[in-house]
Amino acid sequence: RLEGACGGSVIRNCRFAGNQLSHYNGGTYGLLAINSAAADDLYEVENCTFAYNFVDRGSALRNLKGKVSVRNSIFHANAGLADGYSVVGADIVCDANASAEVSYSMFDGEGTNYVSAVTEELLSVTNCIAGDPKFVTTTEMFAELASVDLSKLPRAADNYTHPSDEVACSYDLHETRKSPAIDAGDPASDCSNEAHPNGRRVNLGAYGNT
Repeated sequence: RLEGACGGSVIRNCRFAGNQLSHYNGGTYGLLAINSAAADDLYEVENCTFAYNFVDRGSALRNLKGKVSVRNSIFHANAGLADGYSVVGADIVCDANASAEVSYSMFDGEGTNYVSAVTEELLSVTNCIAGDPKFVTTTEMFAELASVDLSKLPRAADNYTHPSDEVACSYDLHETRKSPAIDAGDPASDCSNEAHPNGRRVNLGAYGNT
C-alpha cells in the first residue's frame, strides 16, 4: 500500500500473483492500494501482471486518492466480491478522489466487472484488449488448483480454495508464443531489452522489456 506523500512512485515489471486478501486484512482495498496525500499526485504502473489473485470486497489495484497511469500491464483471473459501490471492478477501482488512465493493457473482458470508478469522468481506458494472455500456468490449471468455477469470474468467491503458498508461488506467468499479449504494448515504449526477434514492440505484463 502506498500511503501519504508517495507521489512520483513507479511500479514497473512487478508480478502480483497467487495472493489472497480478505476484508479482515485489507481486502476492502486491494493488492496494490494507493492513498496519496493529494488528489493530483501521479503514480505509474507499467509492465505489471496481476493474475490468479483473490481479493475479498476489493480489487487487484485500488486507487483511493491520487492519479494513476496504468500501461502495458495484464490483469487476469482475479476473483473478488463487490464492496458496496454501485460499480466495482475486480481488476481496477478508482474511488471518489482518484483518477486513472489505463492504456495498452489486457483484461479478461470489458466493462465495470473489471475496471470501474465512482466518477466515470475520472477514468480513461484506451487501446486495451480483452482475452486470455495464455500464460505457461494456464487458466485451467489455476482453476483446478484453486477450485474456481471459471464461469463465475471475476466474482468467484463462493467456491474459492486458496492453494498452498508453495503452489501459488509456482505460477509461471510468462506468455506462451501464441499469447495475444506479445507485441501488444504501447508503440512508444522501450522494448530494447527483449530478445531478438521481438517484433519491435514491447510485450505486455511483468516480463515486457526484459
